[in-house]
Amino acid sequence: SGEVQYHEALVHPAMFAHPNPKRVAIVGGGEGATLREVLKHKTVEKAYMIEIDEEMVRLSRDHLPGWSDCSNLEENSPDWCIENPRADVQYTNALTWFVENYGDVTEDSQLLDVIIMDALDPEDSVEFCDALYNNGVFLQSLYDSLSEDGVLVIQVGGSPEPNAPSETFSNKNRALLIDHLQKLGFTSMHLYHESHGGLFLPWNYLVVSKSGKARKHWYANEAQISLAIRQRILPTKTGESALRYFDGATMASYQFPSKRSETVYCRHQPTPEECLDSRGFVPSVPNAPLEWLEVKENENEAGSRPEKGLFAKVDIPKGHYVAIEGSINPLYFPPDTYKLIIEMGEEVERLQALQMYTDEYGFKSSIDGGLEVTVDSSILSFVNNHGCNNTYNIRDDTGDVNLVSRVSRQNRTILENTLFNPVLDRNDRFPRMGGHITQRDIQAGEEMLSNNYLASSCA
Repeated sequence: SGEVQYHEALVHPAMFAHPNPKRVAIVGGGEGATLREVLKHKTVEKAYMIEIDEEMVRLSRDHLPGWSDCSNLEENSPDWCIENPRADVQYTNALTWFVENYGDVTEDSQLLDVIIMDALDPEDSVEFCDALYNNGVFLQSLYDSLSEDGVLVIQVGGSPEPNAPSETFSNKNRALLIDHLQKLGFTSMHLYHESHGGLFLPWNYLVVSKSGKARKHWYANEAQISLAIRQRILPTKTGESALRYFDGATMASYQFPSKRSETVYCRHQPTPEECLDSRGFVPSVPNAPLEWLEVKENENEAGSRPEKGLFAKVDIPKGHYVAIEGSINPLYFPPDTYKLIIEMGEEVERLQALQMYTDEYGFKSSIDGGLEVTVDSSILSFVNNHGCNNTYNIRDDTGDVNLVSRVSRQNRTILENTLFNPVLDRNDRFPRMGGHITQRDIQAGEEMLSNNYLASSCA
C-alpha cells in the first residue's frame, strides 16, 4: 500500500535531524503508524499523540492492525503501539493541547524536541484544514513548544504538477503555511518528497528547525546516517532492521527539493532573481579555457614576499566564464572533516600544513550548520592568492576588479538569509564550484582578481 514508505519518510528525516530527540509530539496520526515509527528511536522517552478522533484510533486497530503494530520491537512493551509506556495519547484538539501545555513553559528539558504533523493535507477544502495551516496562533504555539534545537515536520500534500502555476495561485494553503513558518523565527527549512507512498503524486514534506545545528545533521553523508541508524534504532526480535526503506542512501535523496518544486517556485511573479542567475552554468555564456591562463609571480608592495597569481595569457572579453572545466572538482571539507583537521592539527604537523593550505586558498562557509571549506583543485585556486597585507582588490564596485563570482557571494547571502528557496537549495553546491565570469575585457598579461575573502597573513 505504500504506508510504510510514507510514514518512514515523514518521521525519520526529522528525527535524525535532531541529535537526541527525547520528547516528541504527533499531531493527528490516528492510525498509529506515525507513532510506530517514532517509538523505533531508543532516545525517545515520551511520545505524545494528539488525535481528536478516538473512534478512528479504535477502528484502525481493528481494520489496519499492522499500522500500529510494535510487536517486533526488542523491548518489554505491549504489541499495540498505542499502549507502549513511552506513548501518551491525548484525544483532544491540538491547538488547545499545545496552548494549555506549553503556553508558559520555558524550561528546555520540558519542551519538545520534534513535532510531527500528520493531519489533513493543506489543499483539503475543509474548515479544520484552515485552522491547522493558516492559524498564526496555532503555528506560534508549535514554535513556542519546541526546544532550542527543536525540529518540526509537516506533510504538505502532493507535489505540484510540472505545468502548475505558482503555488500562490494553485495551492494557497501551502503557500500561506510556508510564509507563516518563515516569519516565526525558524532558521532552516527543507522541502523533500517521497514517490513510493502509494499516493497519486509524489508526496511533499517540509522540515523546519529552530537552530542551525539541524542543517549539519540534515546534510550528513550516507555513512553518517547509517551509523546513526545503527546506534539509535531499536533492534527487532527477528533480527531484521526495524526500518524497511529508510537508510543513508534514502536520506541522501531527501536532502534536496525536487526539480518540479524548483520549476513551480520560479513561476512566481515577478520571477525571483535567483531563477535567472543561479541554476547551473548558463549555456549561452562562453568559456575561457584553462589554457588561456597561467600562474606566475605577481607584483607586491616593497618588502613583502613574492606571491603567485593567475594571469591571462590572451585577451579575454567581458562576459566569459573563467575555466569552468577547472572549477567543477573542488576539494570539499565538510564541517566534521574540517573540525577534525583543526583538532588533530595541534598534534600532527602534516595536518597543520593542510589547515594552512585550506586557510590560505579556501572559501569558508557555515551554510550547512558548521564551518566548512572549499578549495579549488586547479590553478583557479590562485585567483584567491594575489597579495599580502591587504594588497588585493575585494570589492565588486571598484574598477580594478577584473572578475567576480556570479553566484558565490551574491547568492550565498540569499541562501543564508532565506528559508524557503528550492532554487538555491537544489543548487547550493554549485556556488562552491566557482562560476567566475569576467566583468570587463581583460588584456593578456593582466592578473585575474576576485573579490572573495582572501587570507592576508604573510610569513
